Amino acid sequence: MTTRLHTVRRGDGPPIVFVHGMGTSAATWERCMGLLADRFTVVAVDLLGHGESPVPDDPQEYTRDRALADLDDVLAHLDDDRRSAFVLTQVLGLHYDEAAEILGCPIGTVRSRVSRARADLVEMMRDDQSWNEGDEAVG
Repeated sequence: MTTRLHTVRRGDGPPIVFVHGMGTSAATWERCMGLLADRFTVVAVDLLGHGESPVPDDPQEYTRDRALADLDDVLAHLDDDRRSAFVLTQVLGLHYDEAAEILGCPIGTVRSRVSRARADLVEMMRDDQSWNEGDEAVG
């Protein structure tokens, strides 16, 4: 899994990905990452044009669609069912019962898919050299 965005990774366990707001950087999440790294793989992303990520001159690189595509790179290798459950609950913040209704399946199935998606993401991070450099910033 390669990304053009600068990321900071710490810890080990189920992944939590932090995305900052406009005008800030991955450093915004430093304290939260420190508190969670003993139980989770915490990853903070510098969005394009922020922090240590590239600053392209082309304005077309800064569209909402391009930003979503950059973030989607992290989720792209999950199977469709797991990705849908993960995005609905972990990215969009829906409750598991709401996701179950949208997906047309039992709530237990949603919980299982999210759990497996987390495990898949952790495995992908372990398989990718850029995620295996300990607590150092990687880009």
